[in-house]
Amino acid sequence: MNKIIISKLINNDENKIEWRISNSETGHYLNISISRALEDAMKKKRNLSFNRFESEQINNLSHLVTNIQEDYVLNIDESNISSSYLPLKGIDALSYMKTVE
Repeated sequence: MNKIIISKLINNDENKIEWRISNSETGHYLNISISRALEDAMKKKRNLSFNRFESEQINNLSHLVTNIQEDYVLNIDESNISSSYLPLKGIDALSYMKTVE
């Protein structure tokens, strides 16, 4: 059985928030980097809860980690989130994921 671990990463870059979803069985992970500018835009334009967006986004992506065979990074910003500020679905996120080198 795959055990999925979700952790918030500490970084020195004030322009992004980082999360890691990892598979304890395979050791592979997906790092998610969310732009602070996206957070600011959400609060200004729609008065939306960024914490809820963040939580829903992580939940949408967590199932992808059970099948990945490499380590990936996904950058989330206004370029890949629609103006409705809905979290990416797992299938949609695949095209934005890049392997970690």
